[in-house]
Amino acid sequence: LTTVRDLGERLNQTGKRLHDLRALVRANEQRVRDIHAILEADKTLRELAPVLNEYNDIRWKSAKERFAAAHAGELEQIRKARRLLHKLNVAQPADRKALKAEAKRLTAESEALRPETEAIQNELDELKTVRYWVRKVIPDALPTRTADGKPSASEKLESAQNQSELQDLLDRSAREALHEQKKQEQTEMRNERE
Repeated sequence: LTTVRDLGERLNQTGKRLHDLRALVRANEQRVRDIHAILEADKTLRELAPVLNEYNDIRWKSAKERFAAAHAGELEQIRKARRLLHKLNVAQPADRKALKAEAKRLTAESEALRPETEAIQNELDELKTVRYWVRKVIPDALPTRTADGKPSASEKLESAQNQSELQDLLDRSAREALHEQKKQEQTEMRNERE
C-alpha cells in the first residue's frame, strides 16, 4: 500500500471478501440446521405413522373426535412435521442417507473456511488499525459513507475528534518550537555577553 486510496480499496476488497465468506458459512450452517430439522420431522412422521393411519381409518365423526382428543399431542407433532417439510419443499419420504451426507459435506466445507475467514479478519483488523492512524494524521482521509452516500454519525464524530487532536498537536508543536527558539536566543545573548 503506497497511497491512502490504495488503503481504502484494500479495505473495501477485504471487507467484501470477509462478508462473502461469512455469508457462505452462515448459509451452510442454516442448511445443516434445516437438514437436522428435516431428519427429525421425518423421524416423527415414521414413528407416528400408525397413529395417523388409525386416525384416518376412523369413519365416524364422534369416534374421530374422541381419538383426536386422546391423541392431540401426537397429531399436532404430525401437523408440525408436515408443515416443516412443506415449508422446506421436501418430498416424502425423505432420503435420509443423502441428507446426512449433505450435512456432513456442508459442515466440513464450513470448517475448512474458518481458517481463511480468521486470516481475512486479522488482515482487516490490521488495515483498520492503519486506517485509524491515517485518520489521526489526515482527518478527512478514508471517509465512511452510509448507503445514501452521506458520512455516518460515528464518522463525523471521529473526524471532528481527529481534527481537534491534530490542531492540539500543531498548537503544542508551535509553542514548543517558539519556546526552543527563545531558549536559543537567550543562550546566544549570554554567549555574546561573555
